[in-house]
Amino acid sequence: MYRSFFASLFLCVLFGCQNTPPLSDETFPKNLASEVRYQPSDVQKMRWLAGAWKSSANNQTFLFHGGNSLEIMLSSKTGGTDNFYLTWNDGRYYYGANRQWVVTWIGEKDVRLDPVKPNLLPMTWTRLNDDRWHLVRHTPDKDEAVVMERANEMQP
Repeated sequence: MYRSFFASLFLCVLFGCQNTPPLSDETFPKNLASEVRYQPSDVQKMRWLAGAWKSSANNQTFLFHGGNSLEIMLSSKTGGTDNFYLTWNDGRYYYGANRQWVVTWIGEKDVRLDPVKPNLLPMTWTRLNDDRWHLVRHTPDKDEAVVMERANEMQP
């Protein structure tokens, strides 16, 4: 009897005496639903991203498909290429190979992406002018900005 009591007490202390289940990948995006402040058509505000861009780390090409889909091709300096998509699903835009980020804001000059999976950082894409924008990764200590410069003109 005492053994059962102490085991229950230990588990209660260990898990904080909570009846709520631990956060999972399936429940985390729903917590961000109230943060979404845009309509599907607002993806058109992101047309400034269309084209080829370069940074010190990689090259990126942004291609719009139809009215509400964006393909991002990442080319590394070693020659590899990865494709990522910004797609509309369940009332919001997601970004990444496995929808790792949810878009929580689309403005005229900036886009906010928040992670829906653990161990990822929030990001902001901020337009500076027609030929330059910042990819900002928000770390707990400080924000880290990567300067993206237009590589050449492409048709959107």
